[in-house]
Amino acid sequence: MLVAVQTAFVRTDAYIIDATLRPKARVLFSAVSAAFLIALGLPLTHLFGLPGLCVGILAARGIQSVAYPVLVRKALGPHEHRGTALTSLRLATVTGLLFAPAAMLSQRLEPAGWLEWSAGVALTIPLVAGTALLLGPDTDSRRILLGRVRGILRMGRGS
Repeated sequence: MLVAVQTAFVRTDAYIIDATLRPKARVLFSAVSAAFLIALGLPLTHLFGLPGLCVGILAARGIQSVAYPVLVRKALGPHEHRGTALTSLRLATVTGLLFAPAAMLSQRLEPAGWLEWSAGVALTIPLVAGTALLLGPDTDSRRILLGRVRGILRMGRGS
């Protein structure tokens, strides 16, 4: 599960970096991460099997997990950042509050087919995104985030 969550965050940042047409640094960090995975993943997999491979993937992707947000921040341009430990704690708490019910519901809900699954996804995405946006970032950060989303949507329409 941790590898999947980490992959989602890494891919999201990679898409933003690619959209800004500055992939050189992303490719470099990806190569370093891949080399680290091979160097660490092979011996860990040999020693511990699948758990060792998972630890190797998490460690190697850790390079991307740290580097990509820095690259995204540079690509999107400067803005005033007033992040504090309290802000980080609030964001982590909101993340936990969203993951906890998801983990509990995943044990109880089983869609009968693709239609039910699709409806669940269609309802979950706006619910979780709206809750995260409402409870997570402060007002200024939310305004900046929504401005960036509007800018990306305008670029996608060619306006």
